[in-house]
Amino acid sequence: AESFPAPSYSWEVLGGGALGDTVMGANTSTLTFSPVVFGNEGEYRCNASANGVTDVSNTATLTVSPKGSAAVDPVGQIAQVEETVNFTCSSLGGPGVTYQWSKDNSVLEEDSALLVISNVSTSSGGNYTCNAYNPEGYNTASGALYVHPFFTLQPADALSRINVNLTLTCEADGFPSPAVHWEDSEGMSVSSSALLELAPVIFGDEGVYYCVAETTVTVGSDSITLTALSMNATLTVSPEGSVTVMPQDPVRSFGEDISFTCSAMGGPGNTFQWQRNGQDIDGATSETLNITGINATTDGGTYTCTVSNTAGNASDSSTLMVNPLITLQPLDTSATNGSSVTLTCEAESFPAPSYSWEVLGGGALGDTVMGANTSTLTFSPVVFGNEGEYRCNASANGVTDVSDTATLTVSPEGSVTVDPVGQVARVEETVNFTCSSLVGSRVTYQWSKDGSVLEGENSTLLVISNVSTSSG
Repeated sequence: AESFPAPSYSWEVLGGGALGDTVMGANTSTLTFSPVVFGNEGEYRCNASANGVTDVSNTATLTVSPKGSAAVDPVGQIAQVEETVNFTCSSLGGPGVTYQWSKDNSVLEEDSALLVISNVSTSSGGNYTCNAYNPEGYNTASGALYVHPFFTLQPADALSRINVNLTLTCEADGFPSPAVHWEDSEGMSVSSSALLELAPVIFGDEGVYYCVAETTVTVGSDSITLTALSMNATLTVSPEGSVTVMPQDPVRSFGEDISFTCSAMGGPGNTFQWQRNGQDIDGATSETLNITGINATTDGGTYTCTVSNTAGNASDSSTLMVNPLITLQPLDTSATNGSSVTLTCEAESFPAPSYSWEVLGGGALGDTVMGANTSTLTFSPVVFGNEGEYRCNASANGVTDVSDTATLTVSPEGSVTVDPVGQVARVEETVNFTCSSLVGSRVTYQWSKDGSVLEGENSTLLVISNVSTSSG
């Protein structure tokens, strides 16, 4: 500036602070920045004063390049799909800094300091760069967006039998693209890919499986592993070919106890139902069936255990055989020659018993009555010689139960004879009479004379010694 006397100088900064802020120490015709620093940018003007008058210069703008000052916040972030995330770009320098965003070197139509990414998807993942510039220069900074792994195809439950091939599948996405593997319910890895191939399915494969999707990213100085777990997939394996009932075909006696056990593989979710002779047993839905106080009629038979799940069912059976027990004893019976009579014996067992009869009193001990193979022994008609002691044998499972002895008594009526029927004796001789009966040794004898009982004469032979007239 020119004046007389020579002017004094001062400088004001407009853009860097309040309007007209004086630059301290700036009292010459030049304003020097050495070195220029961020914050020096702004609008300056010079004041020349003399004689109480001040002339003000035009405004001069100092533009400072943003180089070295651009920053993106955050430098890295992790988002779930469908979320909304923001990046903010900042810089020093100016004035008049403008911004331009790009993604993976492709320019975005985004020119503000704030970048909003709505409804995040896999394609949203990548490196976002902010270019901060003004006429003096530019500077760039970047931030990374990672998309948390997520499943695009959830694994599905499966049903299978053994010895068939089965593949379970899942699919996952994210940024960076995740690695996928399968784990079982114990957290053990069972496949290193998105396919779980069971070739073939075996017992023991049943259970719960799930997919794990993982990727590792770096945010700042931290390495972070991102993990996503799929829904559970349950593999149900049919019990076909694995059901066993123990013990197999046991033999027990009346009153004993027994426990049947049903074992099966496959599952999960195996259910049990016991049957007896094809009929469901109410409440018998566990692996064990207990029977106490065995009775052949109500307990003997074939027991079947059916094991079921959603993949199929299978059964196994065992027959409970019960040894025979005589439940109705034959009774002593009397009959006359020519009548009809039946001895009855009843027994219970499983399977049903076979019967035989023995005669003890009528022949050698234990002689079998030929043709007598039912629970009844019938004589029709009764004849002399049928008298005797009889017993019933009930046999099953290689075991025989023997009844009490029943005596059949046949009346001697019609079978008694005396030999001789008449004889002539001289006085003082000795003569004999012999009595016989067809009913055998069970008959007792008693002699009488002219209607009067002879005491002590009860054998088949009557001896009359020293015959006299009174003997006749």
